[in-house]
Amino acid sequence: LEPPSVEMLNPPDGSIDRPLDQVIVLSFTNRDMNTGADRPAQMNPDTISENFADITTSTFGVYKDADIQNGDIVSAIPIAGVISYSDGFDQLIFTPNEGELQEGDIIVVRLTDQLQDACGNPLQTAPAGVKLLSFQTILPDILPPEPPQVDPVPALTKDPIITMTGVAEPNNVITITGGAVITTVIADGNGSFSAQVNLLLNQSNSFSVTAADGNGNESAPVAIDINGDPLVTTHDGTPPELIAIAPFNTETGVPVDTKVSVEFSEPLDPASVNGTTFTLLQGATTITGSLWVDPNNPEAFTFTPATNLQFDTVYTVVMAAGGISDVIGNAIPTEITTWFRTEAAPPPPPPISDLYARAKDSKIDIVWTPVAGADSYNVYRGTTQGGPYNLIVQGHVTDYAVYADFGLTNGVTYYYVVTSITAGVESQFSNEASATPVSATNRRR
Repeated sequence: LEPPSVEMLNPPDGSIDRPLDQVIVLSFTNRDMNTGADRPAQMNPDTISENFADITTSTFGVYKDADIQNGDIVSAIPIAGVISYSDGFDQLIFTPNEGELQEGDIIVVRLTDQLQDACGNPLQTAPAGVKLLSFQTILPDILPPEPPQVDPVPALTKDPIITMTGVAEPNNVITITGGAVITTVIADGNGSFSAQVNLLLNQSNSFSVTAADGNGNESAPVAIDINGDPLVTTHDGTPPELIAIAPFNTETGVPVDTKVSVEFSEPLDPASVNGTTFTLLQGATTITGSLWVDPNNPEAFTFTPATNLQFDTVYTVVMAAGGISDVIGNAIPTEITTWFRTEAAPPPPPPISDLYARAKDSKIDIVWTPVAGADSYNVYRGTTQGGPYNLIVQGHVTDYAVYADFGLTNGVTYYYVVTSITAGVESQFSNEASATPVSATNRRR
């Protein structure tokens, strides 16, 4: 039989991409010189030294970071592990301790001709007396994962926390910066992730999102969503502030045809400006009218009373707490109340003094001299001298100061007075004028 030779069964000599828990199996054989067949060689374990650290005296060793010169190892880092044998001592099994093999390590197995079989035959080696076998562990994963795909975030919010969702490679660690704190979550087995992100309050938050795999490889940062829009959320937790109101608080001498104009510090939600959130009161009575938010100036709105207000009267503006709000729902926190007093009533215009009545068949015409500046006239009628009188025409507008009263009963005397209306103020009664309509057949000719 020839002296024993060795082969690395597992992993094969020169192999690459071996796992980090690789077990090394060496097989020893003797060749029959007559038949040329190899048969298992029983090795003598007493000739196998386990002192890997002393390369010069060791007959067997496993190393990494080996400096090889002239066919032998000059220096190296020994790999710790456990040596065992097959039942026939024809195989040596070396199991590295956990963590000894690292990614990208080149592992060298060193044997010398001091190893002998049971018959004392030395191991066949190169002339230098050393046999080197090697393999390489799996290379480190340095390929970064694909950048995450992030769903759109709200452009504006009053909430201090938003939910950010998206998709990355399964089980990647998602890191979100740009908020109040750095937020990390782990994508599930399908790659989906959902993170609760705390915002920097009352300012803009510009987010950057990365994904990292289990080897610490990090993707390029993402600052846009799946639609290509920036990952930016502005937090606004500040309610609108009243900056102007007309009539101003405690103002007096306000015209009775006034409107109430209100301006806040930021655009308002038009739906929040309504008859519940804004009221104009005279005592406990709500003044009816219309509200209008200016689309070109959404910070402001106007209340227009349905009719003129009363003279010399206090009116109160009330804007309810939690009512009027900005476009994202920040409502005024407390009730806003202001008041104003309308102008005193102007002196009434002088009474009409030349009212004249002329009777016809079932009709009486009354005439008077027009009152300068009058807006309209009220006509009163009675059937008793000196009154009482009933208002028969209100707001009569005439350029010639005349009124025709039709459908009267012939033979009945009717008594008239007229007042003028100027700027909503009614004059006192005019002089009384009377006439008695008569049938045309009975009228004197």
